[in-house]
This record gives sequence, C-alpha cells and structure tokens, in this order.
Amino acid sequence: MAEAVWQFTLSLYDQPGVASACLSLQARRGVGVSALLALIGLAAAGRPALEKNAMEATLARAEHFQQAVIEPLRAARRGVRGAMAPAIEADAHALRHDLQAREIEAERLQQQLLVADYAASGLSELPWTEAVRLNALVYLAGKNASASSEDEADLEQILAPLLNGAVGRPEPQRN
Repeated sequence: MAEAVWQFTLSLYDQPGVASACLSLQARRGVGVSALLALIGLAAAGRPALEKNAMEATLARAEHFQQAVIEPLRAARRGVRGAMAPAIEADAHALRHDLQAREIEAERLQQQLLVADYAASGLSELPWTEAVRLNALVYLAGKNASASSEDEADLEQILAPLLNGAVGRPEPQRN
C-alpha cells in the first residue's frame, strides 16, 4: 500500500496548482505535504477517515521523522541556496540537487511510516470523497489551526484533480 500511496502522491503533486497549494499550506500552517497527501491517498483508497485521537496516533512517528530528518534536510538545501557564491556555484548547485533528492526520499520513507501506523478504525461509513476531505481537515486542525478560507481554497485545489478524475485513486492492497 505504501508504494501505491507514494505513486498517488507524485501524480497528485504534479497536477497544475497542487504544488503551489501544498507549499502555501506548508508555509502558512506548518503542514507536512507528504503526510497530508498520504492521508488523502489512504482515504481515497478506501481506508477510513480518522478522528482526532486516531489521527494523532497515526502521525506520531511520521511527525517525529518530519522534525528529525525532513526539516533539517530542507533547511540544509535552503541554506546552500543562500550560500551560493560564484566561486562555488556549480558545486553548490549539485549539492542542493543532491539534498533535494534526499529530502524527497525522506518524504517517501515518512509515508511508509504513516501507512504502517494508519489506524485500523475510523469513520469507515463515509464515502471516500468525504473521507479525503475529512482527513485533510482533521490533519490541519491538529496543526492548531481552524481552516481559513485561504486554507480551504488550497485544500480544494489539492483535492480537485482526485475528485474530478484527473488522478486515479490508489488501489487498495489485496491480500
């Protein structure tokens, strides 16, 4: 399931307007983009939407990984950009590219943790179209923020390619 969610994440993120909406939520609310897209993907695959306590339990290891690994890699990548002097520009660009690749790999690993820890119980009676929205809103609420109109517009931009069929749902894992 983790690989299906990762491929879904890459496909959704590549849709017009999704990356900018994700990065806007990241900058404004501290949202972990990889975690948000995994939560959307799991609900789209038919997994139950999570309530607050189940969401917190599901995210515990993934958010620790975000803070311990992803954010330091991101800070290093951004730091290299600020330190690019003409004398080291080519090497600094290569380093920045390598750090970005490591950051993306770390986000893939974070999604593996999240998929492994995704709570088995939740609001399974909801249609997947409602479950994806609920997971996104419960995750955002966990960031100590009630969704503003700007947040809701970003979430709609992120969900639109999934809801209109431009991006397929991850295939549920079959045993």
